[in-house]
Amino acid sequence: MKTLFFVLSVPLVVGVVVMLVLNVWLIIQNLRKSAVKKTLARYPKVGIMIPHFNEDPAHLIESLEAIEAQDYPGQLAVMLLDDGSTNGIQAHLEPWLRKPRRQAYQSLVFAQNNGSKGKALDAGLPHVAADVEAVVVVDSDTFLEPETVTRLLERLWQDEKCAAVCGFIVPANGRENFLGKLQYFEHIGVYPAIKCVQDLFGRVAVMAGACVVHRMSVVREIGGWGSWIVEDIAWTWTALAHGYSTGYAPDAIAHTYCPTTVQGLIRQRRRWARGRIEAFRAACQVSRFKGFLLSPLFFLWALSLMPPTLCLMPVLAIVLKQFWVFPLMLLSSVLYIGMFQLYQRCLPRSLRKGLGDILRANFYNTAFELFLWKPNLMGAFDEFFGKRKLWLTR
Repeated sequence: MKTLFFVLSVPLVVGVVVMLVLNVWLIIQNLRKSAVKKTLARYPKVGIMIPHFNEDPAHLIESLEAIEAQDYPGQLAVMLLDDGSTNGIQAHLEPWLRKPRRQAYQSLVFAQNNGSKGKALDAGLPHVAADVEAVVVVDSDTFLEPETVTRLLERLWQDEKCAAVCGFIVPANGRENFLGKLQYFEHIGVYPAIKCVQDLFGRVAVMAGACVVHRMSVVREIGGWGSWIVEDIAWTWTALAHGYSTGYAPDAIAHTYCPTTVQGLIRQRRRWARGRIEAFRAACQVSRFKGFLLSPLFFLWALSLMPPTLCLMPVLAIVLKQFWVFPLMLLSSVLYIGMFQLYQRCLPRSLRKGLGDILRANFYNTAFELFLWKPNLMGAFDEFFGKRKLWLTR
């Protein structure tokens, strides 16, 4: 039983080490932040692609209104991709598009559903103008802050080898109920802090697909997104395996609507878990050596497939007299609070949280990790056993 206890304590030990590293590098991030010059001498022409399938018309119009309000200094070319919708959404879109608009809009309607968001994006690629140098992919239930596109491009153009940059995602419906709060504190908690650290190395492992900008030259080189079940993760890892870097712009803020039912959330996270394995395979197919270098990112996530033991560990520690666990758990909480406070300094003042939210984030993130074990494991089995991907059609 003692051996089992030590095996089950691995996630806690790894978590403490990771959060210690996060704290050190977030200090460096804050020191570097003021020294980084963001303003560009030239703002390139940017395309915005919005794939949608049976989207709530109110959400899609909200997304378009936010794009209308963008203060980007260059040109924006917006492409709407109706992936075979059957809910009559064009009756809502057409009157909106007929009115005079600041941005240039193009609406493509596909007769049949392409089967996934990635395939819908690929179907739109031939229609992207040759002079578009970057393309922002925005989910149809996501609306951007006025400076979001500008901030994404300023981060992308800092490094000519940067292939993609994602923004800071905030759940628009995250305060409605317990399920929403689980997702809200996940999005504003530990994961964005991890991205801040990964950004220092140019190795942001997951592009938040709801709001991400891609360098078009890289898209044309390595291809689009349609080959994968979770296009944002797999495309990112493929770009990294090709020798490109990826980035994170915490001041590029996007609000998105998250799943509101348990089944919807399980389905989403089951798909995301499968996408992690798919992404690792995609990277290894490009270069086994680069895949090996990315393996720590994969195996760190793979710890989530272990049975959740945080609730059981204190009991086992007392029974086995392994009291060293308790100061480690305390240290974990202290490091988490310190990490959260350091990360807050990377955010615009309007999004910074107080001590109350920091403590709530600790509680909700722990609860969410327990919830996610099942869909993570289900997604892993789906990929390992080659389950058909039709059930994940958008």
